Amino acid sequence: MTFDFAECLTHSARMVAPRIVAQQLACTFDLEVVTLRVHGDADPVVRCLHRLLLGALDLLDAGLISVLGSVDDKGFPTLRVTGAGAAARGDRLDRALRALGVHTSMASQGTLRICAGNCPITAATLRLVHDEFEGFVLDARLPCQAIAVRDLRLPNAQGAVAWARLPQEPAGDSLRRRLERFGWRVRTCGPQSPIASSRSRLLTEPPALVIAYEMTASLPALTTEWLDLPYPAATTRVLCTPLGNPIFEQVPVGWRVLAFPLSPWEIALLTAAQEPAFDVDTLSDPLRDAQPMRKLLIVDDNPVNQAVMSAMAEAMGYEPVQADDGLQAVHICEQEAPAAVLMDVNMPGMDGIEATRRIRDGQRAGRIAPFPILGASADATDANRTASLAAGMDTFLAKPLLIQDVAAQLRRLCLDPPRQAPW
Repeated sequence: MTFDFAECLTHSARMVAPRIVAQQLACTFDLEVVTLRVHGDADPVVRCLHRLLLGALDLLDAGLISVLGSVDDKGFPTLRVTGAGAAARGDRLDRALRALGVHTSMASQGTLRICAGNCPITAATLRLVHDEFEGFVLDARLPCQAIAVRDLRLPNAQGAVAWARLPQEPAGDSLRRRLERFGWRVRTCGPQSPIASSRSRLLTEPPALVIAYEMTASLPALTTEWLDLPYPAATTRVLCTPLGNPIFEQVPVGWRVLAFPLSPWEIALLTAAQEPAFDVDTLSDPLRDAQPMRKLLIVDDNPVNQAVMSAMAEAMGYEPVQADDGLQAVHICEQEAPAAVLMDVNMPGMDGIEATRRIRDGQRAGRIAPFPILGASADATDANRTASLAAGMDTFLAKPLLIQDVAAQLRRLCLDPPRQAPW
């Protein structure tokens, strides 16, 4: 059994990106390898990476979080998470270290603490250097050996021009490096760059690819104006934003919306558009992850609601799985993580709020892989909505449910979104 570590890490970073935005942190994401096939099972690695990224976020109050995936000289995949800024301290730091599973391995020196440990999910070796006034560096080495891939040819842009509009310079540097590995010639600009300069550059250096990063919940006027520039008809236009962002439903006509950060698979596909003769099917293996089971877990104590929502799931391209209460839902998620959960909030026995808390605790501990939870209730009061979101649900829908609304939320929140359909 094999999987692609680069894709795996990208997907894990996507699942924590909404929290990075909520903490108002700057963020960079980079992969020093375009693709890295390794032996092993992807599921425990996904759970391990999610646990480590969440733990790293607990160590930083403000500043910059940087995620870097690579491979060491012995062929083992590595993760480095760097936090620069106001780091956690005191009891909060101690709790975060216990949650990560690291302990002080050397005597602390002033504000510097050096810790080590092993991930309980994968036995990955962990090393943390923490300074409460400077930040931290968390290194993980996963015990899954890389394998050589023969005759793998990746597309190359051959110096075609790509424009990128970024919210911050560090993000621009990491995206530029990732695109350059595929042969792009990258031009970046910041969020306040004058539109006139981009309009002038269109005359001398028209781009083949345009990427706009946007982390806010609505498109700023300058970004919208930049998106609407008269690009050549053949220009591929991409808006990149974190999962869960309402911008997923605000995309201008002619633009693709992709989750932040871009995956190697997606960059390869964007690059392949520059090579008309390139066989895109060759990218399906080994660069792309094995397709996960597209299961939508439906949690509801009403059999009529279960039947209706199951029909919706099938229409959206999911295999419906049913649970009659919250406890059964938790057990199902522990056995095999679905693509998403549609959770009734008010149920006898264990309700949806308690079930969500237990699922989120399991994900933080690495027992359950990450996925979005959509709350649903006929009691659409502000109090019920607030309690649902506070428990860890990603969104709240009022019953009766409409397939258009469920599909829109899944497209906004899910790594494995529903198929497009004329509902």
